[in-house]
Amino acid sequence: MTIPYFLRSPLDPAGPRFGASIRRVLKSCAMIETNLWRAAALVALGMNMAGCGDGLGTSPSPVIAGPWKLNAIHIPATNTTTIITRPENYTVTFDKGSRLGIKADCNVCGGSYSLSGGAISIRETFCTLAYCGDTSNDRAFLDVLNNATNAGVSGDILTIRSPKGEARFTR
Repeated sequence: MTIPYFLRSPLDPAGPRFGASIRRVLKSCAMIETNLWRAAALVALGMNMAGCGDGLGTSPSPVIAGPWKLNAIHIPATNTTTIITRPENYTVTFDKGSRLGIKADCNVCGGSYSLSGGAISIRETFCTLAYCGDTSNDRAFLDVLNNATNAGVSGDILTIRSPKGEARFTR
């Protein structure tokens, strides 16, 4: 009895001619998986090296070091000031090695920063890209941080300013 052509295994040498195509697809999938692992390794390396350079191994200024919760954000383009009702959802943490951790509502971000006197530069920011909803302030918050030009601490209040707006934090 002969097995019908279309019922034979694609990997069977006596099977359909598209067996070679499936082998090519499987090989392509293996290459994609390898490339995904390489990309993940590069992201991990980037996260690990985000603080490399001038600030490697240094601690942030004791005045700014540690976590801060967003209390209010002012956007000059719309002349609006928003009081943040859930400050635990909008945080920035200044860590050793000029590393920066950010929670922007439903997104988590990282990057690096440099601080010299009152001048601040936040760079190499990478984030998850979840949609947090129409009422979220995540985009405005990240716009202010990613364009930050200066920062100042007065008591327990940190103010970060940028052309996009001003963010006020407390510990």
